[in-house]
Amino acid sequence: MTLKTCELKPTKGETKFCATSFESLRDFVRDVLGKENHYKVLPTQHIKNPVAQNYTFLEISQVFSSSNKIVACHILPYPYAVFYCHSPEASKLFKIRVGGNENGDKVDGLSVCHMDTSDWISDDMFILLGVKRGTPICHFFSPATLIWVSY
Repeated sequence: MTLKTCELKPTKGETKFCATSFESLRDFVRDVLGKENHYKVLPTQHIKNPVAQNYTFLEISQVFSSSNKIVACHILPYPYAVFYCHSPEASKLFKIRVGGNENGDKVDGLSVCHMDTSDWISDDMFILLGVKRGTPICHFFSPATLIWVSY
């Protein structure tokens, strides 16, 4: 799966790279966000130890829109570290605080909304969600995903 993911053609407007070292990851981030810009990693933070439960959105704030570039680096399963890094066009990044319905635990998470999905390669996500191609699709990032932004 890892090699297949790395070999997939990027979607329209997407820049992608599979990094096998921190140095190559950093170089890709600098190329996308600009060598002269400052950049940082935005974390998903568990304020307490989260448990499997239903959560309610408590607060939503937009961090960056499509006018600002973001780079998401997802760890892929492989015998050594491989990060699938990409910078999707036409996306919005949100910081969302959720609260656990059972015990009130809070999590500050990051979510991205892909505003134009018309050129996505696979139909899997559209079938799973029961929506048509081109519909905006949003998802949360796992704590292991590195989200880079310039500031």
